[in-house]
Amino acid sequence: MPGYFKVSRELLEHKIWLKGPFNDGSAWIDLIGLACWKESSFISRGIRIKLKRGQLGWSMKKLGERWQWSPGKVKRYLEWLENEHQIEHKIIGVTTLIIITNYDAYQADEHKNEHKTNTKRTLNEHIQEGKEGKEGKEEEERGLKETSSVIGNHMEPDDFMSRWNRLVEKKPKLQRCLKMSADRKKKLRDRQKDSDWLPTFRIAVAALPLGGDWQPSMDWFLRNKDNAYRIAEGEFDWKNESDAAKKLARKRRSNAEVETMASEEKLKRERKCNANENRKIITRTLAAQNGNAEETRGSSPLFNIED
Repeated sequence: MPGYFKVSRELLEHKIWLKGPFNDGSAWIDLIGLACWKESSFISRGIRIKLKRGQLGWSMKKLGERWQWSPGKVKRYLEWLENEHQIEHKIIGVTTLIIITNYDAYQADEHKNEHKTNTKRTLNEHIQEGKEGKEGKEEEERGLKETSSVIGNHMEPDDFMSRWNRLVEKKPKLQRCLKMSADRKKKLRDRQKDSDWLPTFRIAVAALPLGGDWQPSMDWFLRNKDNAYRIAEGEFDWKNESDAAKKLARKRRSNAEVETMASEEKLKRERKCNANENRKIITRTLAAQNGNAEETRGSSPLFNIED
């Protein structure tokens, strides 16, 4: 059945799409959706990897985690697609480069192709097509205007916060952002100086696991430009990060307990010092009272004995 239908790339982040193990068909669509629609690049272990249209750089390990497959199954699947002349793939040191062979055939503009292949239409058909094409173009431009802050290389702070909070609805373990502070706005501007960071961020949030003991916060993504790249390229070790988070939490609890014990010990010492001081004051007071009593008895006529 010829023709096309539009599917938003946000589908790739939806919990329904990521639920359960992928099959061959959904994995194939996933590869097409994750491929770059224009030239881009990302950094892996300090090395910048350039990608052309129709290419993606994902390790087999990360694809296995996303599709809930074993590494062996991912390897066999990619080899099968290559034998079917659907992709080419090769390991380039720090990741696996996957090239969708017929990417343009799957992502070409339907209206342009139709216009090229149907050259025997009547004048009225051409006029009607021109109207529909103009309306479609205007509608597409409106859609691009509405979503440019999401899929482009720049996003306003409020749009970024809204997108993040929509993600929280799909992945509840993430922390909702209530306000874009001045510090967050500055960091967002700094991150977007790299034109590849925002598209990489989109890929990274699509790759976030639904569960886990540790989930990155928005501030964690904004902290530096490498965090998004590490997740997008499949080089992020969730288990170690989770263990590190648990270790940090234990350390904080331990430090809090130490501070509490130190405060209690200090309070005990202060109470003991106060008690000792009070005893000294009482002793001096009693001694003074006894001394006054002796003086009083010594000066009394009853105790003056004359020889």
